[in-house]
Amino acid sequence: MVNDNGLEYYTELPANYILMDNLWELFKLKDPTKEKIMSNIELRKGLILILYNPQTKEYYPRYLSESTDRKNLEKYFNDMNLYICKDDLIWNKSV
Repeated sequence: MVNDNGLEYYTELPANYILMDNLWELFKLKDPTKEKIMSNIELRKGLILILYNPQTKEYYPRYLSESTDRKNLEKYFNDMNLYICKDDLIWNKSV
């Protein structure tokens, strides 16, 4: 569906999406042979996340890009309103 502002949204969480429980899922290692430190990570550009708005009870898909507001994503994560597709998990494959 598309709202009055032209934003795509869902009234139900799409199948295969789960609550994100590890903020590291937003990042990948630049060099997989090195450790997980800030200088060795980059945003997983193109990853589709779902943001839940509890006021409207709607789910909004968002693509990660260089212009993504990371503080805003962290807020959605901390509020438990950020979802990721199970198939896109790289850090927690046991889900």
